Amino acid sequence: MARLPHILVVDDQHSIRLMLESGLSLSGFRVSCARNGAEALAAASTEEFDAVISDVYMPDGDGLTMVQELRALLPSLPIVLMTAKALSSWLSGQSKRARRISSPNHLK
Repeated sequence: MARLPHILVVDDQHSIRLMLESGLSLSGFRVSCARNGAEALAAASTEEFDAVISDVYMPDGDGLTMVQELRALLPSLPIVLMTAKALSSWLSGQSKRARRISSPNHLK
């Protein structure tokens, strides 16, 4: 039997995790969920993932910090960031940081 691609979903809101887990599972993915960056980093250090989908805003820290730490562990891991917040000033200030962190060659 072929190995299903394994996706890590990271979001502090249960309803968002459940929606993504359901949709991805129905689409043929194996899904693990984490409620915050600390749980995501712990999971990434013990399990193999093919991609991560993460919220940007979480109570224990922003998703960009988690991405930076994930990049140190797994430089080529595809990561998709999402947010429901439309704070253009925050996003414009963070876009440079996000581009820098998202580059696998940035952290060596």
